Amino acid sequence: MRLAAVVVLFLLIVATGPATALEWGQGSWPIIDDVDTRELNPGQAKTMAFTFENRLPVELTDAVLYIDVYARLNDRRFQYVYMVDSPPRIDPIQAGEYEVLPGNVIEFRWDEMASEMSSDIRIRIDTSEDTPVGVYVLRMRFAFTHQGKDCEFRSRGHFNDTEWLDALNMTFPEGVYGLLPETSFEVMARSPSEIGPLLGVIAVACIGLGAYYYWKRD
Repeated sequence: MRLAAVVVLFLLIVATGPATALEWGQGSWPIIDDVDTRELNPGQAKTMAFTFENRLPVELTDAVLYIDVYARLNDRRFQYVYMVDSPPRIDPIQAGEYEVLPGNVIEFRWDEMASEMSSDIRIRIDTSEDTPVGVYVLRMRFAFTHQGKDCEFRSRGHFNDTEWLDALNMTFPEGVYGLLPETSFEVMARSPSEIGPLLGVIAVACIGLGAYYYWKRD
């Protein structure tokens, strides 16, 4: 199993303790689904797509979903993305209300979001030739207003270690009502199957140049 899949599974884990203090139970928390997780090589750009679904049994107003790349995992080593040289960049590529905030945070906005409403999210991932290989993790924060109250759901990346342990026991900071999953993509070194044809082209070019200079010398 690829590390990216392991990361997603790990970050989806939540405790099954009592939720009596919450306004909404775990079964009605917003989710992401149908994730089209991408693998790409340094220097490539690809699209990541997934569905964001409001499973809360109420209509929400002034809903905002924030997404950003915050961590890199490689050989089981965790690194915040601000410590990475030439990290990937993400940008929205769909119609609708969105904005790219400082720190490469994408903000998707909905004036109203009905219960069971699903939205297709599409993000362009750009890398450079210098982008380090590894699994890059996207964290999410979902903010909205309900009955005049400001509410939030957050993923692992928006908690410190102490807050996260509390969250797994269903104890959240003020204004936070539940957890969101995280997703990821992997920047991989080129495989031998990709490098082989390229080496073949280079070899043919070198042979051609060698023959050209040989005949030119004669």
